[in-house]
Amino acid sequence: MRHKPRRSAEVKGKKVVNMSAGSLPVQKTKSNRKMADGQIDGIRLAANGEIQIAQADVYYGYCLTDGIDEYCYWYPATDVVVTDTWIQYSP
Repeated sequence: MRHKPRRSAEVKGKKVVNMSAGSLPVQKTKSNRKMADGQIDGIRLAANGEIQIAQADVYYGYCLTDGIDEYCYWYPATDVVVTDTWIQYSP
């Protein structure tokens, strides 16, 4: 049975700024698909007919691989400090 690598998140000002998992390389990725649970407060909608809502949120993840399995830890954009170039997630 394989175990997930031990990981740790670096947090500053209540936002994630980096993650590490021992000696495994970590890749910063982003996705427009819902990858993390987030709460949206204060949205009210009134419509006369059909509507379609597009999700414009961006989720940021720290993905690492041990050569066999990939592990990704996702956060809503409000919980991450984005300072580097993040690549588009491709599963």
